[in-house]
Amino acid sequence: MDLTFKPSNIVMYCDLTSKIFLDPTLLLLTCTHVNYEIKIKKGKTVRTIIPYFGVDNIFISIKYKNEFRGIRKSGKPFPTAIGGDLQKDLKNMYIKISPKKLHLCGALTFEMGINAFNAILSHIEMSNNNYKHFILLDKKIQENTINWLLSVLKMDNGGIHMFDSEHFKNNLTNIPDDVDERSAIFFSVFTYDFPTYDKYLNRISQILNLEIFDNDNICYYELPKIENSYIITSIFNYKYPIKEKISLIKTCKYLSDRGYGVTFCNFMGPKALKVAIPTYMIKEEDDTDDENISEDIEDIDDINETAFKAHRFEIKQNGTVKQSSPSHLDVAYEIKQILYNDLKNFLHFE
Repeated sequence: MDLTFKPSNIVMYCDLTSKIFLDPTLLLLTCTHVNYEIKIKKGKTVRTIIPYFGVDNIFISIKYKNEFRGIRKSGKPFPTAIGGDLQKDLKNMYIKISPKKLHLCGALTFEMGINAFNAILSHIEMSNNNYKHFILLDKKIQENTINWLLSVLKMDNGGIHMFDSEHFKNNLTNIPDDVDERSAIFFSVFTYDFPTYDKYLNRISQILNLEIFDNDNICYYELPKIENSYIITSIFNYKYPIKEKISLIKTCKYLSDRGYGVTFCNFMGPKALKVAIPTYMIKEEDDTDDENISEDIEDIDDINETAFKAHRFEIKQNGTVKQSSPSHLDVAYEIKQILYNDLKNFLHFE
């Protein structure tokens, strides 16, 4: 296999062994503040590649329903899933947490995607354990901790001191004996997302009123594990070694005569051929189910959501190719070579 044939983006999902409860998960998930601004133009987020900020296993944005936290202040809300940006393995990955599935895009290998799924579950578990630690404390210590925290964070102008401010750090060094330091630090992390005293107090009150020991939510502490993981699509970018510009009309007819599914539109958008090789035409089975699970995943416009799975190619006049394959690397490479071999004599590759 050509070692330069590597995906620029892999979109994946995994099934979970049990249910994640989204409402309490949203309340307890912590989001790390980074000094980065996503541009907004005419009320819409400008599509941008979010960089890696140097710290692994942190969420830098979280959104669910009408709540936006972190660096994404707008966008399409998810009514049935928690979306967010996860920093993992020197990359930013966009993730989606559904009750029985996790989705992501931005991985460079299948193993990187698995690591990201595990990081999501570990993050949820960490938040759960911090809250579990708090609710198992003596009631008086719980009360003292919250009262001390609110008194330390509150500012006279209605704002609050941030959890990483010198003011809060100095107060932590003199924390009273009847205040739980671990819980105080955990609750203080929400200051950046709710930067006024009233908003912060409302979020803390929502967390304190969680009822997660009842029968409906008993699984909330028995967090799920990954059951099965699948690739939705892997995206590759490369270029054919052509000597002159490709005649898209002639190439379209040539590939169509050879049995390929081909479309060519020359009156809107960049001129390109679109070629599809359905997976049912390939001997090796792909285990991914047919569910249209790429819905709502951001920053992956190249995914063509249709009724059937296929390896898809977009070929431009200058020879650049964008390949989207619902498979692992070896199968994607095999399909790439099938199309390449059919075209190399016709297009007179160098």
